[in-house]
Amino acid sequence: MEKFEQLFNNVKEQAQIYLLDSGEFFPFGVAIDTANNIKPLSSYLNEGNDRPSSLDLIDLLETYIQKELVNDAYIIAAICIDVNIKQNEELFNALEIRIFEKNSTYKKHVKYFLKATNIEFID
Repeated sequence: MEKFEQLFNNVKEQAQIYLLDSGEFFPFGVAIDTANNIKPLSSYLNEGNDRPSSLDLIDLLETYIQKELVNDAYIIAAICIDVNIKQNEELFNALEIRIFEKNSTYKKHVKYFLKATNIEFID
């Protein structure tokens, strides 16, 4: 569970940097390799478009992560996506964090509130 917490905290820290800087972000990833190093992951589409489809970026990240897990390069990895979720008929900003391990994938939503100098995460 320690690796999960380490990965989860890294994702939230990185999302906070992006959100405070520009109020949004493209999907990104983080992995922990077999030497216990944290590896930031991003995807790039050479389309000449500075606003690529989030779905295309997510697909690239997921494909890469699955390949590296099968090859035993990573122990655990995550993709973070900026989403909106609806709870009790109210819309919230949230992080969708998709966690990948060799034989399982699951996701968690973390609501957030953008403040002037920080992000308040509500797990």
